[in-house]
Amino acid sequence: MKQVTCVRHGDALPWPSGGSDFDRRLSEHGELQVARLAVALRGRKFQPEFVLASAAPRALRTAELLCEGLQLPPAALHPDRCFYEHGLEAALEQLWGLREELHSVLLVAHHPTMSALPAWLTGTGLDALGTAEAVSVELAIGRWQEAQAGCGTLLWRIGPPGEL
Repeated sequence: MKQVTCVRHGDALPWPSGGSDFDRRLSEHGELQVARLAVALRGRKFQPEFVLASAAPRALRTAELLCEGLQLPPAALHPDRCFYEHGLEAALEQLWGLREELHSVLLVAHHPTMSALPAWLTGTGLDALGTAEAVSVELAIGRWQEAQAGCGTLLWRIGPPGEL
């Protein structure tokens, strides 16, 4: 069995002047959302072995705060620009390429990918994730390459943070 937990980044600031959507950073509210989410995840004794995050500043900061809150080593975090640029297909490629010895992974990225991936894995119509919301799926597989539509079962969903 494998476990994939998807988190949508916290609330973000508007586009910076002269910048792009990629450059958006977490707002103060977003930082608070993520801190609350980390507490809730810690309460579940959630300890992923590997954290894969979008390289966009708002998602990367979300992942950094979660790693700090879960007391994960810095080496657990792996930023990748593909989550920002390529969506569900890129997320699946990343999932299929994970090292087999990993059993629990945390993915931190953007809507719609972080909503679409757990819906695809469970074969259900999960509602879209809000900012700083997490959903965890257990996959009935032995190897990451075996992940396919409907191979997973929803374990839990945490959020939105205002309701934690």
